[in-house]
Amino acid sequence: MLAEFVRGDRDHEELLNRLGEANPFCTVEYAKAMQALGREVWIVGLQSKPSIWDAALGCIRKGRLSVELEFPSSPAIARDLRFWEVVDRLCERAGVTDLIADSFGSTPFELPTLRGELSRNMRQEFVLRLTDTDLPSLLGSNHKRNVKKAQKAGVTIRRTRERPEWLSDHTALMSHSAARRTARGESVSMSTDSISYRALMENGAAELFQAVSGTNVLSSVLVLLSPRTGYYHSAGSSPDGMEMGASHFLMHGITRILKDECRETFNLGGAAEGSSLARFKLGFGPERLVLPAAACYVGPTWRRNIITLVELARKSSRKFRRSTPDSEPRDTHGST
Repeated sequence: MLAEFVRGDRDHEELLNRLGEANPFCTVEYAKAMQALGREVWIVGLQSKPSIWDAALGCIRKGRLSVELEFPSSPAIARDLRFWEVVDRLCERAGVTDLIADSFGSTPFELPTLRGELSRNMRQEFVLRLTDTDLPSLLGSNHKRNVKKAQKAGVTIRRTRERPEWLSDHTALMSHSAARRTARGESVSMSTDSISYRALMENGAAELFQAVSGTNVLSSVLVLLSPRTGYYHSAGSSPDGMEMGASHFLMHGITRILKDECRETFNLGGAAEGSSLARFKLGFGPERLVLPAAACYVGPTWRRNIITLVELARKSSRKFRRSTPDSEPRDTHGST
């Protein structure tokens, strides 16, 4: 199966309604959010059983010199080389140069060696089973103390899909968290792209949950949602919030809300082995999943050589500007 997603197409939306039941990276709402960000969205898959398709959403982003195809959440059928033969057809059709096979929200699968593979890593995610689970009993002792501390301080939870202005607090809190982790010597790579967060909210793919004390926002989590699960997309907390236990209180509160709404799992997202973020997530008692991800170059050699030369020229230019303190800053408005 290879089809570009078309809004309003009944067959496409029915297929995604089925695929997205337990995967928020494969819902109609997520597809619409990616289109709102200017991506081409394709449904790519194989028929696993009669009348049953296993598929994923592929998102194409076009630049001046490159065309990237990303699968945010690779399907279980990605273990089958025939799936990648369908992907190759899309790459040829769209002139793709860079292929990213990610595994956000995926179920465990074996990823075969891919054409043009440049790098591969095994990443971990943490999944809470909500059905028939006594959530408070899963909490580690430190997490229980922090939840009680926030409760005693009168911290409450607010949530929204209709208030994108709350995203300014979300991105600010993310920056606070990144600074703390960097100060601990951890390698931090995170995007605070409020445009993409806004697209996810406005198209119904995500909801914002925040811990507040009066008018003070202490902690914030953006959660991707599907009928049967939630996925921790991005988060941050202020220093005051950390002191009051707001992040622990908020995460525990979200798990209870999702359970009350009859969702089966809450995926707490990924974190590097041994990091403070991994320890934080493990304190909620999740199951640990190990998942593969890979990056490939599938374009022509001549184009890759041009891209390499352009990147080298940019690095040299930046180095020269840093070594010339009296030089005028370049106006980069509108550049890519």
